[in-house]
Amino acid sequence: GGYGASGVSQKEPGDSSSGGSPGGSSQKTKKSPVEVSTRTLAHLLANRALAYLKLTMFVEAEKDAREAALRVPAFTKAHYRHGVALMHLQRFADALAAFTTGLATDPGHVVLQQHVRLAKAATAAVHGKQQGNSFYSKRKFGRALSCYSKALEQLHVHDAGCATNKHIGKDSKRPPQSAMIAPLCAKLHANRAAALSKLGKHGEAIVDARAAIWHQRSH
Repeated sequence: GGYGASGVSQKEPGDSSSGGSPGGSSQKTKKSPVEVSTRTLAHLLANRALAYLKLTMFVEAEKDAREAALRVPAFTKAHYRHGVALMHLQRFADALAAFTTGLATDPGHVVLQQHVRLAKAATAAVHGKQQGNSFYSKRKFGRALSCYSKALEQLHVHDAGCATNKHIGKDSKRPPQSAMIAPLCAKLHANRAAALSKLGKHGEAIVDARAAIWHQRSH
């Protein structure tokens, strides 16, 4: 399946003959009233989290999805939606933990596997950005440039939807899931533009500045 505008896969974890119930289990074992109530509430919270995601209300989505996952730890969709909300909040290490937990409940799900890889790449890219900023503050612009470039490459390798030169200046469309890392890509391109400018590479700096705007208009 594809992705909605909020980056949520249309083929979510738990979509199965069981109707996507927590843990994806199709067992017909009798549940106690308390357990039924807990699972029902978890479903309601997870569904509201999805609605919040579609409305780009990521703080609210994160809270609901986290609560759903806490109530029913085997609820794969709750962990997935929690991770998506955290990605949009730029909390990539926490998102990685949520996706990894969800993947443990459904190890073969391709979407979760993809999101684990994306969260890992974003986490590493944040570290690279921080290293680059440290070098830039010390006026080591060449070293800073190397860090920013490596961070962007990590995102490109994992098909994260970061802009490449062929996108810049064109009315091309980003993969919807790239919205989760668009602010990070914008910052990396903007920072690399600054480093390139300091090194006198003004033409390349302009390309990166345009890439930053392509990712996030506020830049």
